[in-house]
Amino acid sequence: MLVVGAISVEAVLAAPGVDTDAPWIAHLGLVCFLLLAIAAWRVSLERYRVVTILNVVVCITLLSAFIALVQGVNGIELFYLWPLLGAAYLLRRREVIAAGALTIAGYGTALAASPQEPGFPVGHFLLFTVATTVVVATVRALSENLHRLIRTLRTSSATDPLTGLLNRRSFDRRFAAAVIDAGRTGLPLSVMLLDLDHFKQVNDEHGHAVGDLALVRFAELLLSQSRASDLVARVGGEEFAVVLPGAGVDQALRRAEQFAHAWRVDRSVEGLALTVSIGVAGLEVDADTTSTLLMRADAAVYRAKAEGRDRVVLSAAAGELRTATRITVSRTGGTRADVPGARR
Repeated sequence: MLVVGAISVEAVLAAPGVDTDAPWIAHLGLVCFLLLAIAAWRVSLERYRVVTILNVVVCITLLSAFIALVQGVNGIELFYLWPLLGAAYLLRRREVIAAGALTIAGYGTALAASPQEPGFPVGHFLLFTVATTVVVATVRALSENLHRLIRTLRTSSATDPLTGLLNRRSFDRRFAAAVIDAGRTGLPLSVMLLDLDHFKQVNDEHGHAVGDLALVRFAELLLSQSRASDLVARVGGEEFAVVLPGAGVDQALRRAEQFAHAWRVDRSVEGLALTVSIGVAGLEVDADTTSTLLMRADAAVYRAKAEGRDRVVLSAAAGELRTATRITVSRTGGTRADVPGARR
């Protein structure tokens, strides 16, 4: 856009009937436009606002000077839209308002100083002001709607639509990052997998609407008792995961008992007495990967199921898991540790 603007300025000067006593302003504009184009091309995304603001100020200043000094040019006011459209799309609302005010002030000053205008053209100025305001407001509204849609899509792609928790894909990505951070900082990290007991029976006897209500209520319970730094996700049908950065297994076990107790006494789902089986595993930096850590927590869930459900079980150590379990692929696509005699 800036390169085209520079070429257009030179083309306007070469057009028949154009008269100017100060051609240097046009050539200065050409140089500034090209420099801004290079800056916009090389700048990082973190600094795009600075370049956009600079672009707006420089372009409006040069255009106003151009209008004031160059005679015989019609329609040059349209060039004001170029920096304003970029501002309306990229900048914050108050910055867009400031850019619009600067444009109107610059154009009014240029009209007052222009030698081809014997008096100030109030009607022309008002028409420009109204047209510019409408165009910028329209582009700004479209930009806000587009950004709102993008935020909605990002949220929906990262969260479970029923519970609002992280979905499996988003959980896997953030869990892997948390494990890397724990290995780098040396801080503890624990994970718990939570499986609602007899959930199929709830669906069969009370209907899927009640089952969905139970999932939503359990998700709310997890969120209400979790820290902002915890990762809380729904990783399967009735399976949930909570990652606790900075928490050792003792703290994780206490938190898991709190979850289990709160769910045991909860009666918000059609008066049902619901329970949960929880497996807890602590990261062993030298022995664990994200997969083995989840496997150990999952094996502990199986033990909780086999021992009667409605309980919290601490996982075996990483070395013990390899000899005590057989790893298979679960229906949810993750890894599952088979423990003989365990039932969901």
